[in-house]
Amino acid sequence: MRFSNVVLAVALAIGLAIPTATFAAQEELPAPQPTPAPAPKAAPAPARKPSTKAPTAAPSGRIAPAPIPFPIPGPGFIPRPGFVPVPPGVPPLPPVPRRLAAGDASRADRRERLRALGNQVFTALAAPDAESGAAPLLDISKLNAGLKPLVVEMLGGADYVESLRIGFDPQGTDFAADRLRLTADAVLRRTAWADAPSRANGTVNAQITTSDTGKPVAVVDGQLRIETSTVALANYAIAQYKAKRARQANETSVAPAPAPAAGPAPAPLPAPKDKNGADEILAQMLDEKFATIDRLESLDDVADLLTAVSGLRLTAVSQRIEQLREQARSAEDAETRRNFETQLAAVRADRDKLFDIRPAIERGPDGRARLISLGMVGSELFPGAEMREMEVRLLENEVSIAAAGALTRYVELYPLVKPVLMNVLVRIQNSDPRALDALRTIINGALGTR
Repeated sequence: MRFSNVVLAVALAIGLAIPTATFAAQEELPAPQPTPAPAPKAAPAPARKPSTKAPTAAPSGRIAPAPIPFPIPGPGFIPRPGFVPVPPGVPPLPPVPRRLAAGDASRADRRERLRALGNQVFTALAAPDAESGAAPLLDISKLNAGLKPLVVEMLGGADYVESLRIGFDPQGTDFAADRLRLTADAVLRRTAWADAPSRANGTVNAQITTSDTGKPVAVVDGQLRIETSTVALANYAIAQYKAKRARQANETSVAPAPAPAAGPAPAPLPAPKDKNGADEILAQMLDEKFATIDRLESLDDVADLLTAVSGLRLTAVSQRIEQLREQARSAEDAETRRNFETQLAAVRADRDKLFDIRPAIERGPDGRARLISLGMVGSELFPGAEMREMEVRLLENEVSIAAAGALTRYVELYPLVKPVLMNVLVRIQNSDPRALDALRTIINGALGTR
């Protein structure tokens, strides 16, 4: 079980509240009006009101024009060349059918759910307290007292949690200086992967500081140690991966949109650009590999699987490199060739990062695996996120992780979201039921337990 759930909840609340507020502000803006056409030099005659009477003779003997049987566009309307108003009673043209690409419907549904969740979070967490005029102050002891029951409930309640100590360290936490230290120690009666008791303890340190270039940077480091069955945890991870791939397969099997009643079928939309086809190649390889695995039985099985996965990752990237090299050589024009060469350079850079991870297996006198360790030093996870150091150690009944990194992207937005973050912590401190319900929704959704 993770003990960074509260930090995850805060980050998700910030990430969802700010965009939601921006979207709401955009929706309240008036729609831009088209620029009116310049007035003619001669003053136009006043517009006549449509009449339902029959045409009558004008004083000059001319016949008055018949009334127009459909509305006239309002002022400010600029017709396009060839514009003809549609009389009433004529059915509108059917919309141009769009053949949805695989997964479009599910992505749209997820965006809508995130938008609704963002509105809920912004209302429950970011809205100011109308009852008090001044901003309430944080009390670390009260904050820790409000944090504990929330985390216990998210870990499954008293049926799962035997004891828990979690909170911000008063010596290492100074919210005014943008520095925090969060510690946790828990004894679990059982977990999602094992009925036997487990124990976990961890520490997270984070600070907003300034780099040598004068730009803001978020420095984060942490340690996590879990006393549990490593083999059972690995089997649980495999089952979760298979379930995730099954959901993805269901999402990509969305039925295509029905063809229009009349007229030729529209041409299918072009496939989106594949930034790194090695990911899909690797996913297919992993599917084939995990299909042959029913259950791991020992730490040696875990070592064999990790070694195989490392080899598959390198093989997948190598295959993608060969594909892009061939596509670049056979390109028909210079622009297409440059496009493939750009992708090739990116995939090669990803291939080089694979060597940043150094796996090692220690064996006992009997030849059986006793320790599996994975080390990483100075690797960029993605632009703006640097993993300065990481070490993962797997023993038969213990998993430990130590990591340190830095985030340089989007940190300049922290002063904007800090008031929201402080308000979230105050609501946790005061055991605000709306805030707690919103945090439960966020974390349960992130962990897939809702």
